[in-house]
Amino acid sequence: LNKLPAKRRILLSGTPMQNELLEFYNMVNFCNPSILGTTSEFRKRYERPILRAREPDSSSHEQSKAKELQTELSTIVNKFILKRGNILNAKHLPTKLTIYVCCRLTDIQEKMYLGLLDSKEVRYIRDGKQVNTLNSIRQLINICSHPQLILETYKQKLANKEKIDEDLNNLINLLDNEIK
Repeated sequence: LNKLPAKRRILLSGTPMQNELLEFYNMVNFCNPSILGTTSEFRKRYERPILRAREPDSSSHEQSKAKELQTELSTIVNKFILKRGNILNAKHLPTKLTIYVCCRLTDIQEKMYLGLLDSKEVRYIRDGKQVNTLNSIRQLINICSHPQLILETYKQKLANKEKIDEDLNNLINLLDNEIK
């Protein structure tokens, strides 16, 4: 989408942008390319310190720095983002209808899901020692959505020369073995 030539870009989202920082970056970058730097610059400057500060063992300095970064992000994006709350929007929308569809995981999804649950990183989370819990949650969501999303994360980290964690590497190996 970012490669489509356009004088102006408008993005409508039904979810709060702050729920997932990389998703937030992608939405902001679509509307106003490069305002937050490249993906790796954004992760280094904003995402990692903010996620670190959300962990139970984070220091008051890390929490303070994260608040500063969040304020900085808000200042930047509030110049071109218009937010409307549910009360205002509800006047113009039909009644919300929620439909839940439950599907069984495919064999590869189940192997990847159980593999991640049995991983060192998730064991550390259960023991209260892990720092990056949101990463594991995101990986579980991606496995349930489609295993290809794990592969895309892996390719993106390779392209950005980011460290590939052991659990992601194991998931890729599981996926690779299943494809062969």
